[in-house]
Order: sequence, then structure tokens, then C-alpha cells
Amino acid sequence: MAVTWSCKLCMQRNSIEADKCVTCGRPPDWVPAQRPQSEPPGELEVYRPSEASRTPPREVQPMVTCKSYAQLCTGTLLMVLNVLLNLLWPVRFLRMDEQLRVQHLTTVTVVNGPGLVCINPFKTCTIVKAVTLGPLDYVRVRDAMDGSERAVHGPRLFFLGPYEKMQASGQGVSVSNMQYVLIEDRQTGERKVQRGPLVWIPGPREEGRVFNAVRLSSTEYINVEDLLSGARRVEKGPCIWFPGPYEEWEQGDAVHLSGTEYVTVQNVLSGERRVDKGPCMWFPGPHDEWTKGASISLTCTQYLAVLNKLSGASTLVKGPCIWFPGPYDSASPVKEAIVLQDDEYVKLKDVSTGTRWVHRGKGLLFLEPTWRVESSNTRSSGIQKSWALRGREFLRLQVAPHLRVTKGAAALAAMAKQIAGAVGFLLGRTLLRQYVKENVVAQFPVFKAVAQAVKTEPFSVTCMVRFAPIPTTAKAMGLAAVEVPFGPFLLASSLFGAPWSILSAVVGSSLASLPEVLEGRGDEKMRELLQSWRQKPILATGLLVAVVLLTALLIMRSRKMYATYRELMAKASA
Repeated sequence: MAVTWSCKLCMQRNSIEADKCVTCGRPPDWVPAQRPQSEPPGELEVYRPSEASRTPPREVQPMVTCKSYAQLCTGTLLMVLNVLLNLLWPVRFLRMDEQLRVQHLTTVTVVNGPGLVCINPFKTCTIVKAVTLGPLDYVRVRDAMDGSERAVHGPRLFFLGPYEKMQASGQGVSVSNMQYVLIEDRQTGERKVQRGPLVWIPGPREEGRVFNAVRLSSTEYINVEDLLSGARRVEKGPCIWFPGPYEEWEQGDAVHLSGTEYVTVQNVLSGERRVDKGPCMWFPGPHDEWTKGASISLTCTQYLAVLNKLSGASTLVKGPCIWFPGPYDSASPVKEAIVLQDDEYVKLKDVSTGTRWVHRGKGLLFLEPTWRVESSNTRSSGIQKSWALRGREFLRLQVAPHLRVTKGAAALAAMAKQIAGAVGFLLGRTLLRQYVKENVVAQFPVFKAVAQAVKTEPFSVTCMVRFAPIPTTAKAMGLAAVEVPFGPFLLASSLFGAPWSILSAVVGSSLASLPEVLEGRGDEKMRELLQSWRQKPILATGLLVAVVLLTALLIMRSRKMYATYRELMAKASA
């Protein structure tokens, strides 16, 4: 059996010939030093050779046996094998923060520590340090094999993969509870929002910006528009508002309305209008346009006329009251009512219907929008005093007739004139033909000329005769006697007679009596007549243009007819 000795530190058994431990290098006579009382506990053991170590070791007689030779050979073989392995296949000890990268012919492999690794001496090997990431640290890593990217954040000890390279490193962003991060993916363009409190670590293709949330009081609001969908909404305070990833906003203050104020609101999306009255704090809608206004206070003698622009209806608002307009209302200026005593009256006229009446007695008179006060003096208010008659006094009154011509009545007047002319024409053609030839045609030479030209131009000749200074009945009978066809006669009579009949009827109906003209109210009546045409400017302009063109045409035709008339008269004289 071989003689060996054991190390007092690492308990390694060494051969008797070894002068120190093969593991820790301590001599055979090394013993742990005694800890002095002055040294603090927990210090490492320090090698202090004793006095005995200075003297040569005592000789020990070895005991040589067959088993000791076998162990010696085995140990020698192991030592040689260890030397060969270290030369041909090196061994590496990896720490906890180390990584072994081995380059093969076409691939790369990695081994993360801690551990013992055998290395092929014919391959390139490198040991790299791992990356220590704190709680706020991150790294962006790209894989060179497939091009993928990823983000790694701490706290951790990070080892790169075999084909990974570090693209960037940084620290995360600390976001408070009043902040948010707007994140955008650079590859897809997608956005998202993350609210605090948090520590934001960006992804592999993410970029972010930190913004403060919007603090709204009870009198503030935000008009929000989503850029992706186009939808709009309103967020009211009090609150802490965080926007969406695709939202833009505009902050505003609410409108304070007192008890006499209002806002007229129009929805630009639907066109709907409404009125919101105070007192309140008013917040607009997402598509609202508004105008602030004040109500109108009316006393007991005041009023105003209100026109609804949607329906066209007119109403009268009398005091005392506080008036708020409707969404489509348009108000006239405030007017004062007419105060009448017991012996006073006013003459009124409704311009929409033409009705006239007298309002008498004591009271307040509120004029409707279509009512007018009739007065002989434009400067007076129209209030007149009644007549006080004694027991033997009287007044003689004369009532002038008043006719109102409607469209049907004007057409009837024109038709009646044409029927009268047609009857005269038929009498001249049948029963009174001989009498007309002997008395009418012989008296007016123009008919002899017409008898010669009626076969070639009956219509022109008939129109020419309409300009002749001859009574209308004589014209009709004379044209019938000289064989003028009934069709051209009726057409010419309608062209010349109907417009004058209608115009005469309308103008005559516009005046109630001759005293109105004598009192100086002719201009007023004419303005009333033209009022309806002023309300229809397009129709009035069209009719005016038509009248001008028709007049120009008639002038041109009249010149030609006058020339023809002179020729016919010259022939008749010859």
C-alpha cells in the first residue's frame, strides 16, 4: 500500500514524495492558525507556518506493496491522460456572467455559464460577458439569421443568442398617473396609448412620446375628433381625460347663461336648429354652431311681430312678458301699441286680403303684421276723433262701391270682350251683311282696300284694321262683310283686346273711389298694387322682358302694317 498524506485545508490525498498539495499548494506540515482574540470572527484562514515547519520533516519509512504499485500506475496513467486531454481538448470554466461562443464550420453555438466546458482546440472559441439589465434598462436585439427583432428588459442577466446582435440599449420611461405614452409601430404604423402609472419599455419597432393628460374643471369641455373614423364627441369636466391613439381635440369653456339669455344652436351635420335657454352652464355638441343672445322684455303696451322662416307664419307677441325666440324665428323691432280713448277710432286695412274696417273704443290696439293704419296725412298716427252730434244734427254719408278683381274676374272680362267681338262679326257675316255693305263699308274706304288684300294676307290686314280710327263694333262687322276668315279675326282680336281688358280691370279695381285719388292716396294705392310683384322679383323680371320684346315686335309689325295701310288707302282713293 502506497504511503500518502492528506492536506489539512482541502483534504486532498497526496503521495509521500510530494512536498506540497497538488490542489491548493499547502505543505504537508501546514496546520490552521489559531485565531487570536483580537481578530474579529468571520475572517478567512491565513497560512502561518509553525516553528516545526522550519525543521526538516521526519523520515517515514515507506511500505511498498503490490496494491500500492497498482495505484501508482493508475495515477500516473490518469495524469498522462489529463495532460493529453488538456493539450488536445482544452477545458474552460465559465462563470455565472460568461458565455462561450463556438464557431463551427457553418454554424455558431453558445454555452451560458456557470459550468465546465470541454473545447475543441481546432475550433474558434470566445468568451463574452453577459449584459446585466437593471429594472429600467432594456436592449433591442436583432437576429441575423431570420431578421427578427425583440426587446429585452430587466431586471435580469441577459445572454445573446448565437446569431443575435445588440442594436440599441437604453432606459425605460417612468410614467406618472397624470401622464400617458403615445406609441407608434414603425413597421405597421399602428398606434396605441398606455396610461400611467407604469414604466414603459419600448418594443423592438416602437417609438413613444410622453404627454400629460388633460385636466378639465366643471366649466370646461373638450371637442374630440377621431382621425381614423371621423367620429366626433364632447367630453365634459370635471375629469382627467386621456386621448385615444388617433384622436385630436380642442379645449373650450362652457357658456354661462343667465335667466334672460339663450343660445341658438345649429347642428351642421343634420341642419337641425334649437334654442337652449338659461340659467345654466351650456356645453355645445360635437357638431354644433351657436350664437348667444338676450331675450326681449316687453311692457304691457309693447309688442313685436315674429316671422317663422321655416313655415312663413307670422305671429304677434304682446307684453308684458320676456320673449325668447324659437329656432327659426325672426323678430321685428319692438313696437308700441295704439292707445285709443272712448271717442277715438282708426281705419285699418289688411294688405293680405284687402279688407278694411274701423276699430273703435277705449283700449290698446296691437297691429298684426299685415295690418296697416289708413290716414290722409302720412305724418299723423291715424287716430281720428269721432263726431259728436246733438239731438237735431246729422251727417250725410256716401259709400263708394269697391270691387276686387281676381284672376278669374280678369279672365272673364277679357273673354266677354272677345265674345262680344265674335257676336258682332257673326252678325255682320249673316243677318246684317247687306246693311253693313251699304252703310259701313261704303262709309270707310279702308274696307274696300281690305277686300282686295284679304285673300293674300288675312291676318296682317286684320291687325292693320285694328289700328284704324273706327269703332270696335264697326271694325268687327266690316271685316265680316269683306270676307275675312273668322280664325285670323279672332286671333287678332285676342292679341290686341285681351291685354287691355285685363289691365283696365286690375287698375280700376285698385282704387276704391275717386275721393281716395283726390286725397293724395293714388301713390299709396299704386305701391299696394306693386307690392305683390316686388315679392316675386323673378316673375316680375320675366314679365317685364316679355312685355319689352312684345312691344318691340309690335312696333316692327306696326310700321309694316302702316305702310300697307297707306298703300291700300292710296289704291282706294285711286
